[in-house]
Amino acid sequence: MVTTHDAFQYFAQTYGLTVPGTLIGLSTEEQPSAQTAKNLAQAIKAQKIPTIFTETTLNPQLIRAIAQEAGVKVSPQELYSDSLGAPGSGAETYIQMVVANTRAITLGLGGQVTEFTAAGL
Repeated sequence: MVTTHDAFQYFAQTYGLTVPGTLIGLSTEEQPSAQTAKNLAQAIKAQKIPTIFTETTLNPQLIRAIAQEAGVKVSPQELYSDSLGAPGSGAETYIQMVVANTRAITLGLGGQVTEFTAAGL
């Protein structure tokens, strides 16, 4: 799984995914080097990652360039990392945010999603 920054390491670790690299570390203020971007594109190719993910709070321009260089898709659904979604986004609550992220990651990595309903969502 490849995202813009390290915010999803916890998710990957919890659900048994590997993270071969991220564009930046934990700080959203960090500026990646050209070498970091090149290395990430190479890791994406080497591990045959089908889709990489942008996040709602970060500019997607550079991660999209890396996807193009690596020849992979960018998920059409951005991940929510530092905030909930706006009203109507389907990620207005913490639980909805986790469900939206899990759905996007599962579909992006080639899995299938069985929709469910639960009280309070």
